[in-house]
Amino acid sequence: YLGYRPGEFLEITKDQVKSEVINGETVYYIIEGIKTNAGRDRRVVVPKQILPIILERLETKGTEYLFPMYCYRIHTTEFIGFKKMSTRYYNESVFKPLMEKLGIKDRVPYSARHSYADKLKHAAGDDRDKAALIGHTTLDFTRKQYMSSPLEDLKAVTDSIE
Repeated sequence: YLGYRPGEFLEITKDQVKSEVINGETVYYIIEGIKTNAGRDRRVVVPKQILPIILERLETKGTEYLFPMYCYRIHTTEFIGFKKMSTRYYNESVFKPLMEKLGIKDRVPYSARHSYADKLKHAAGDDRDKAALIGHTTLDFTRKQYMSSPLEDLKAVTDSIE
């Protein structure tokens, strides 16, 4: 629901989560992004579907990171603090076990970015804004690199051929 690359996601610090009141509603967004000029320091609005998670993470004491690694003393359950989660640890110890638990196969952490792009394809709004959310200069690039076409969309196209 944020469209970040895994490395960007793990870099997010609490001070990068901002809020503004727009038309009487508090809108939360994250300023992050590191790979390209278009993606660097982009504003990504936190969708309502995950806002409670983000707000809860902001309340976690003892870490600057929004999604830190919890550290325990070896061979005990004694919590000793937080540190920045490495991409390797995230891939092997968080993402893969979660996918296995959910029964999802053949997915890599980058799949979440592709899923976000697919959600953007079906979302209302200007293509330029959609490209900005994912950190690209044009949605055309996003379409070529990230957006897949569901079978029902492909069928709708072929059904419309006269």
